[in-house]
Amino acid sequence: MARPPEVVYSWRDITSDFKASVKDLELGELAHDDLFGLFEAMSAIEMMDPKMDAGMHHTNGNRKILNFDQAVRAEKLELKKVNHDQFIGIVDNSIACLVTWLEGHSLAQTVFINLYAQQPQRIEDRNLKAFITIFLKVIDLIKDYINQASVFEEEDFQPLVYGFRLASEIPEAKALALIKESEEDLMKEMKNSVSSASAEESHKLKEISAVHTRLRFFRHFYQLLLKFNRRESSNVSVNAHSLIEDILKSTHVCREALNSCLQTISLGSGYGAEEIEIMGFEPQVNQRLLPPTFPRYTQLRSRADAISNLIQLMDRLKAMCKIKDHTNFHAALDFFYNIGRQRPPPCVLSRSLLQLLYIPLCNRVFGQQPLTEVLQEAARMFIAPPVLTGGLGLVTGTPQHAQVQECVDQLFQQCVRPMGSLIQIAGHNLARQRDKFGHILQDLAALQEEADKVDAYLHTISLQTDSGRSHLACLGTWVLLHTLRTMIQYLFSGFELSLYSIYEYHYIFWYLYEFLYGWLISAYNRADSFLTEHQSMTEYLKTKGKAPGATNKKGGQSGNGKNKKKKERSATARPYAKEIAYCQAVQSMCGGYYKAMVAMDLEGKIRRPRTEFDDERVRYEHRFAALGQVSTPPLVPYVQFKEMTKLEFNATDENDKASHASNLYATACRHFHHAATILTALTGQSNDENVLSLIRVCKTNCVVMRLLAGGHRREGASAPQFDFTVHPHLPIVKVT
Repeated sequence: MARPPEVVYSWRDITSDFKASVKDLELGELAHDDLFGLFEAMSAIEMMDPKMDAGMHHTNGNRKILNFDQAVRAEKLELKKVNHDQFIGIVDNSIACLVTWLEGHSLAQTVFINLYAQQPQRIEDRNLKAFITIFLKVIDLIKDYINQASVFEEEDFQPLVYGFRLASEIPEAKALALIKESEEDLMKEMKNSVSSASAEESHKLKEISAVHTRLRFFRHFYQLLLKFNRRESSNVSVNAHSLIEDILKSTHVCREALNSCLQTISLGSGYGAEEIEIMGFEPQVNQRLLPPTFPRYTQLRSRADAISNLIQLMDRLKAMCKIKDHTNFHAALDFFYNIGRQRPPPCVLSRSLLQLLYIPLCNRVFGQQPLTEVLQEAARMFIAPPVLTGGLGLVTGTPQHAQVQECVDQLFQQCVRPMGSLIQIAGHNLARQRDKFGHILQDLAALQEEADKVDAYLHTISLQTDSGRSHLACLGTWVLLHTLRTMIQYLFSGFELSLYSIYEYHYIFWYLYEFLYGWLISAYNRADSFLTEHQSMTEYLKTKGKAPGATNKKGGQSGNGKNKKKKERSATARPYAKEIAYCQAVQSMCGGYYKAMVAMDLEGKIRRPRTEFDDERVRYEHRFAALGQVSTPPLVPYVQFKEMTKLEFNATDENDKASHASNLYATACRHFHHAATILTALTGQSNDENVLSLIRVCKTNCVVMRLLAGGHRREGASAPQFDFTVHPHLPIVKVT
């Protein structure tokens, strides 16, 4: 076979020509060509610049960067016998690399700067080989879980392995057996060393114990992660509650081991100095594997921070296990969003594990119950539609009953995608959540139209069967609830992400106050009426079908029975009284913010952009563009907003403005006071931290508004400040 011709390059040095041409350019002037314009200039890489050229070595002094083979030949890498202090340093640095990887950096710049992880099969030290093997298995498992959950973006996680192997060829049982044998050998060594009382032997014993603790942690951590692998056929049938109990036990063991690791962190080599510059670690070894673009600067976490981060991960996993108590879909959805808004925010691994814990298999909650059944149960508990509670009066087995059942099943089958997406959106970071809220509204709008059609069809059947219950706006109200909650979350997320300027606050709070919370309260009231009607009908049917023996000796019902029924009826008269009260409180707070913003604008406290660079209509339409995809509730156009708010902004002279602003401050004060009164009443029912933080916000703002209404800081006051530290959406107003 003929050899291909050898390629001959004709390189020519153009440095002098290039520098001579540059002299003709003025300062700030750029060269332009058909094939090299501004875009190419901005995308170009400045070669030999360590900040831009990924292939440029950036080392301390003249230290040569060695790969695995070069380090072994230079006797810089120990393979046969690793000292205990070196082993502790390697493990702690590996934990730092793992945590840094989970923060969004690449494997090449984190995990695989550990040379031992690149070729574990050549390691002869038993303890180190067992650790590196289980460490790579943990990395492989984490990567698979995050990919399965699919709640990450490029800024959260980088799954690319750059051709490195993750010990996937080694079975789970063998990896666990290797590390178990190492633990047993270390236990024997500790028992043999315990009799000596010298200081040297005591220090050695501490090191052996620290090595044993780290191996034990990684064995339990790997076993903990394996419990989430419910796609395997042997784990599918495991009861969710027993599985969560096992997870809780494993997290407890892992946390204890991590606490011990944190206490013995100083025993590792390199601690307190340049921790990463120890045997086996080379931060620049994979630099040429990176793409020729501006590389991320990878600052590895310190050993102490990394172990503390894993302790926080164990605490988050324990908190996530409370999902077993939220069997209702609505409660589970709230739980997901509450977890996502914890501070510090959960890492991509904990968010992914929560997704896999709740829906480990395709559309099956806890791996057992189909999501369609969960959604039907959620709709039945929310509004008790006659079609789901047997209130249509259809006889089972008839063609009409089969047709109705098929219609309802198709609707809830269509619900799976958007409702499942709401769960998945809760697993993303806050910025991506907002983007996805805007897209999911389109699916919810289509589902809303379908639910209204099904309601109309079922209502005609209810009239034919003379069931006595209307079916209008039943299923549609349930879908509308999720639509409204999504719209509210979309607007509130702008405050969390600091997307709004202060001069935009007034129409954001106005939209929430006048429309969205009004619609949400109306939806809860409608569901409240339907549930009350259903409960009354159920009690009536029970009374009607009661046996004659249920009366007292005089032939009448016992007085105690009547009183008991009255108490039950009064207790369940308003099923959604708490939810309605909470929405009314937040609505009142939004009204208070709106009135306060208008008053501050009248007094000139709000700094606005120059008119030639600003158009309020464009800003308004941009902020609410995503809500225009929904037909119910309809988008409020800018013209209508101006028409409805012209009275608040209508003030002619300065005296009129001052008087009008004082009235608005007083109205805002009443709004905050009303909200505080409602929320205080709710604290007697539950000690919710969210409610307590809102009460604090209301009381503080009420005092501020009362002072402003009295003329405090009217002249020469600086711009108001909005403190979101107490509550992420509803701030404390500060005027200095």
